[in-house]
Amino acid sequence: MNAAPEKSHLILIIDDNSMNIRVIAHILSDYEVIFATDGKKGLELALEKKPDLILLDVMMPDMDGYQVCTQLKSDSSTIGIPVIFITASLSHESEVYGFEVGGVDYIRKPFHPSIIKARVRNYIELKVAQDKNLIYAENLAIANKELKRQNVEKEARAADLFSANTQLQARNVAKSELAKALLQLKIGLDNLSTGVIIADNDRVVIYVNEAAISLFNKIETKIREDIPVFCVENLVGSNIDLFHKNASFQRHLLSHFTDTLEVNMPLGGHVINIRASPILGENGERLGSVAEWRDITEEERRIEELAKSYENNNILNKQINHMQKLESIGRLTSGIAHDFNNILGCILGFNEMNMYACEDIKDDALRNEIENNSKNVDLAGNRAADLINKMLTYCRQDVQKTKMDVKPTQSVVQNVLKILQPALTSRIEVKLLFECEDTIQIDSMDLHQVLTNLAINSRDALKERGSIIQFKFKRTKGLSAHCLACASFISGDFVELSVADNGTGIEGDILSRIFDPFFTTKPQGEGTGLGLSTVSGIVHQSGGHILIDSDSTEENHGTAFRMLFPISES
Repeated sequence: MNAAPEKSHLILIIDDNSMNIRVIAHILSDYEVIFATDGKKGLELALEKKPDLILLDVMMPDMDGYQVCTQLKSDSSTIGIPVIFITASLSHESEVYGFEVGGVDYIRKPFHPSIIKARVRNYIELKVAQDKNLIYAENLAIANKELKRQNVEKEARAADLFSANTQLQARNVAKSELAKALLQLKIGLDNLSTGVIIADNDRVVIYVNEAAISLFNKIETKIREDIPVFCVENLVGSNIDLFHKNASFQRHLLSHFTDTLEVNMPLGGHVINIRASPILGENGERLGSVAEWRDITEEERRIEELAKSYENNNILNKQINHMQKLESIGRLTSGIAHDFNNILGCILGFNEMNMYACEDIKDDALRNEIENNSKNVDLAGNRAADLINKMLTYCRQDVQKTKMDVKPTQSVVQNVLKILQPALTSRIEVKLLFECEDTIQIDSMDLHQVLTNLAINSRDALKERGSIIQFKFKRTKGLSAHCLACASFISGDFVELSVADNGTGIEGDILSRIFDPFFTTKPQGEGTGLGLSTVSGIVHQSGGHILIDSDSTEENHGTAFRMLFPISES
């Protein structure tokens, strides 16, 4: 059940008929409603109040609804407000023009309250979702800008430290000169917010600044869990290898006089960024090494959160697109299926009467021609009826069947193969692999249709001898993934029924659209584009989801459609 809309959502009604305004305002009493009785006043209110949605009468004096909508969409402050036209009569050309000027929908007079409520609610919810996505994107941009700023500061600090190293190298040729320069730099290094450790040629620590000491004090207890001998008070005089489980890191640094190494190292439950450089004398001799230590744990956490937020936004967009596709095909199908089936019934009925009538025709050539034409009409009519059924199956995938003819899954798979075997040809080897004896709670005829669709698709993708189609039935445990068809997150244990082949695989751009209704890669006239849409509808209708494993490389090519169903308790 949908929650009641928030009063904070503002609806603007622009209509020269005050009675229409009163009726619509009463229907939309759950929202905050404002109104205008002419286009000019409506534009002023839209610019001032910035409503969440506008209901706009098409026929008005002085300025009609199309002119008002055109001006709304030309202003950057109102371009994003959805506009629904209200009209008493509508031609195809007018409807197209309304969409061209920026309208999102039409409501015909006389209107039904439930239609107005439903459409207003849908577009309000869609606008709220779009606004949230915009906020997410703005927050992500702000966070990225902050990260770039921090990187610039980091590079500036590194440049300052490198400059200090250059001065130190120019003034020292031995340990004593290094120590003398260190005294001159100590005040500046102690004031840095970044930790600094300086070691001599023997990797012995000769200086640790205040920021580094503060860092180590904060995580000393945790560090001792991995390095029991660690002690902040004894850092000066210790070997720098103390920090590295693999001491070759520091030795590698000391063997390269001009290199700067940077690594992120886990230490005491934190992530420490270490940037280490050699200290060189005036003649290029190595005097020691200096390392910048910085705790980037919080930065790493923020980056990970931003990545998750970006991923969640992508998933949400996929789910919204999926729901919009379902709604579009549902509207299309519900609008034409009943009348279209009635028309088909008449065509096929009269065609059958013609077939009976032609038996009385004495002219053999004429009778044969009429019988042949009638068979073609019957074939085309049945194909059209099958197309409507597929569309109905796809758009009703969120409706659970109340009565199902459920049979043991293994027996259904075997029966399907008996029927399909002649169509798969001798060049294709069919393999069966049953690893469990579960029964999927799905209508046996529906399962038959799913497997037939997938097997025929695999057959069409296999062009060479040595081709294989494998049907596999097993339990899958600990799964964590997103359904490729509906983008829902799924996790846990499932019963998996898969149809796999060793064909050429499916390219990524095609894989993302494979369940779209009417999308097909087959030549025109050879496919309706509803086969996999029907598969998706049936699987989801039975509480299942779909994953696809596909590889188009030469070494390991092939495609597997993996259908995941809940494990039955019986």
